[in-house]
Amino acid sequence: MGGGRNLAVIPDSQIDQLKFILGQSDYSVTFDPDIFKVNDKVRVVRGPLMGLTGEIINYDDKYLELAVPIGIRGAGRLNIEKINVEML
Repeated sequence: MGGGRNLAVIPDSQIDQLKFILGQSDYSVTFDPDIFKVNDKVRVVRGPLMGLTGEIINYDDKYLELAVPIGIRGAGRLNIEKINVEML
């Protein structure tokens, strides 16, 4: 695969939902890539950190900064691509 681009894998359930929205709506449909907000709880759904949960403390166009609770130690902070997480 050329160009150095990563392909997005979209689950069939999301494709079906999109088809339904586009096929049934009497109004124009727009897409908002920034569904994430500070303080939202998210779960990592792909990659080596899959299953990890945390809270968004900051974000930009491509990455989320998460705080992950580590018990008595407070929280770990990490950056992760938005495409790798879903809302809880």
